[in-house]
Amino acid sequence: DIPKCSMVTHTITEMYKEETQMLKKALHQAKGWISFTTDMWSAMATLDGYMGITVHY
Repeated sequence: DIPKCSMVTHTITEMYKEETQMLKKALHQAKGWISFTTDMWSAMATLDGYMGITVHY
């Protein structure tokens, strides 16, 4: 069965919260330097903006 939109929204929101907490914990426990790199771009057809973030630790 295909889940309802509300169930998909809830599941994705919960996954985001869990992953965010795990990332915060990993970065807090990182020893030494943490480097962040960002890149921003937009889609020419829709003008949607995007930002990518890379973290090395």
